[in-house]
Amino acid sequence: MLHGTLLHPTEQNDSISLLLHTLPGVRWERLCFDTRRRLNVSAKALVPEQSNLVVILDTNCTRYGFLEELIKRGCHLFLPEKNLLDLEEMARLVMLAEEGNTAIRVRNDLLTHLVVPATIACDNHTKLIEIHQTAPGEFAQIKELLHNNLLLINRITRTEPSRISVCSVPNGGEHPEIFNLHLSFHDGSAATVVISFLGKKREHSVCLHASTGTSHFNLRNGELLKKGFESWPSTDPLYLQLHAFVDDLTQERHKNAGLDDEMVIYRLIGKIYRKMEFNLETSNW
Repeated sequence: MLHGTLLHPTEQNDSISLLLHTLPGVRWERLCFDTRRRLNVSAKALVPEQSNLVVILDTNCTRYGFLEELIKRGCHLFLPEKNLLDLEEMARLVMLAEEGNTAIRVRNDLLTHLVVPATIACDNHTKLIEIHQTAPGEFAQIKELLHNNLLLINRITRTEPSRISVCSVPNGGEHPEIFNLHLSFHDGSAATVVISFLGKKREHSVCLHASTGTSHFNLRNGELLKKGFESWPSTDPLYLQLHAFVDDLTQERHKNAGLDDEMVIYRLIGKIYRKMEFNLETSNW
């Protein structure tokens, strides 16, 4: 039995409370709401000593010192999509978690329902991944768009690319209208991401080719996340992720979608940004 604590930034939310209490295998010691008003409170003050699972939905509660204290206490952590950690701090937390045999999972609602068929996921041969996304006028969100697409690719390939190529089509202003990313891997696999900031309609599609078949996914407007209220909470993205995390902890399957994945993505985004800056200079943007 896990003993949980929730740290939520806003005032009490009955639907969140109900969702958590439907999770099997967890006894909730404390549901702490409105944590945005307790920015300087220590982990000891917020999280009961008996808790060994801390679900953090407040970005302000992801300071390194706060998380370090929880990991040293033996807590498993479920972190929000955005955190306050830099790469060095992530690396230190991953090392502490491995030493203490605790797990860190990072929330990602977009990819929750994207289930890669087992025949493809277990295929050790080369794969080709094609991602096309249209986000009209949303260049300011390019880091978030890249993050989700790269995380998706990483979950399929389970390795870092050996080569990165970036191609941008400028519009004469401060940012490109079309962004193309090509990743090559040592095993011969490849991934292409095309993000367009033109048009009026949001689109997001994924095509995965492998020797065992081809799979198509349509993530446009998050439609895969809208499964109907009648079956709530079993289709709620947060519920699905917490349920999977609790199940992995119970079965001692800790290694999955944690901070180590986030570290890989942060490094890749850094390399991509440096190549984008080069393109900006050579294209006289």
